[in-house]
Amino acid sequence: MIFDEKSLRERLLDDDVLINRVLQSFISAMPDHISTLKEYIHASDCNAVQQKGHTIKGSAASAGALEIQQIALKIENAGRNHELQQAKVLVGPLTSAFENFKALF
Repeated sequence: MIFDEKSLRERLLDDDVLINRVLQSFISAMPDHISTLKEYIHASDCNAVQQKGHTIKGSAASAGALEIQQIALKIENAGRNHELQQAKVLVGPLTSAFENFKALF
């Protein structure tokens, strides 16, 4: 599932203005998150990769972006486990999932 609108609406008490703000904030922040993640991977900074994966995971959860949340968890774990090649491989699916999510709006 790309987007869990029902859960987002429940969490934000069906407030369309707030929902729009959360979604727009998430959509506008993700390109920078992805770019920074790539930089951390290139620098072989496992701790930063783990932290960025965690940040993306939380942002995605807040926006109801389930697919992105799941990929970000894998990136977070890859950083924690010093598996930078795995994190690098996951950047493509993360970017695709974001493009699919963004296309919904």
